Amino acid sequence: MRIGIFTNTYLPSVNGVANSIRAFRRGLEAEGHTVFVFAPSAAGYPEEDDFVLRFPARALPRYPDYPLPLPLAPGFAHTAAQLGLDLVHTQHPWLLGAWGVRFARRHRLPVVTTIHTQYEMYAHYAFPIPPALLRPGLRGAVRRYCNRCDVVATPGLAMRDYLVDLGVRRPIEVVPNATDLSGFDTADGAEVRTRHGIAREDVLYLFVGRAAREKSLDRLIEAFALVAAELPEAKLMIVGGGPELEPLRALAARQLCADRILLPGPVPHDTVAEYHAAADVFVTASVTEVQPLSLNEAMCARTPIVGFNAGGINDMVCDGSTGLLADPAEGPKGLARLMLGLGRDPTMRQTLALEAQRYSFRYHIPHATHRLLEVYADTRGRVFKL
Repeated sequence: MRIGIFTNTYLPSVNGVANSIRAFRRGLEAEGHTVFVFAPSAAGYPEEDDFVLRFPARALPRYPDYPLPLPLAPGFAHTAAQLGLDLVHTQHPWLLGAWGVRFARRHRLPVVTTIHTQYEMYAHYAFPIPPALLRPGLRGAVRRYCNRCDVVATPGLAMRDYLVDLGVRRPIEVVPNATDLSGFDTADGAEVRTRHGIAREDVLYLFVGRAAREKSLDRLIEAFALVAAELPEAKLMIVGGGPELEPLRALAARQLCADRILLPGPVPHDTVAEYHAAADVFVTASVTEVQPLSLNEAMCARTPIVGFNAGGINDMVCDGSTGLLADPAEGPKGLARLMLGLGRDPTMRQTLALEAQRYSFRYHIPHATHRLLEVYADTRGRVFKL
């Protein structure tokens, strides 16, 4: 097949959607398919890939890592038409996603779309529009968009249920985001612990991901402060950059346990596996995630998970098997209770870690790609029967 992927974010941006597209592209090409990626241009980024086609884009001062694509490029439709695409796969309900659907309908091509998240939970990024005014419109826009596509894919069961409740009437398929887990199962975290002054007897709680409001990292710091008061060997490390990094550093500095909270910021991608391997427990306080790739990576590196029984976290974490889940109503205190229990029990950590690694491989590129190809085949079959 010749597949066109339309996305509002791609290299050099580093985020879950971009990483998933890269991983799926590798998997599809390994199976003999040709993949073209339609993405926004990025100032100063030298494009050396003939299979990536860039739309003009405008950098946003508040979010420089997310250039805004302008799907108005003259001649782009003609260029795309010459590629002989067999299927269009969009990654967002607007901008290049909407352009991709219009192109597909004009050329009678089947369309799969992936809904990666509950967009209404990110309404605060549309400053200065009040989120309460924006959320109903976002829900309606996602519903209408999905119902224009042939098949809707989403990474988890919780998101499938959300889309059904939203009024999506097209077939909805669960397709886990592909994750390149190469090297995570053999990573060694000793050097990371030495570099950051973490002793062998210390219990290291880790979060890896974007420092953004929806990650609820302020609640994670609050939970850790409760743990640190009872577990002297506890340390917390939050790895990743983003708009909330400096406010989080300021929050951490105000804690009594400030000397045990590390926020190194973003790290080179090729060292992420070592950070996961260095940790004793991976902790997330978010309740809006669908399928964070960092959880796949942590589990593959034999790190058990602590989080809330909400969003897509409970799609990925089997409570009592690959990690522990708290009731969201308990808030930071519930998270701290599980963190403390696991921090004090190395035997349980080891048991959960082994099962987490075994479970993680369902997200590895070959397995996730096989599932995506099943959806592609089903989509083409549906369309051709119309």
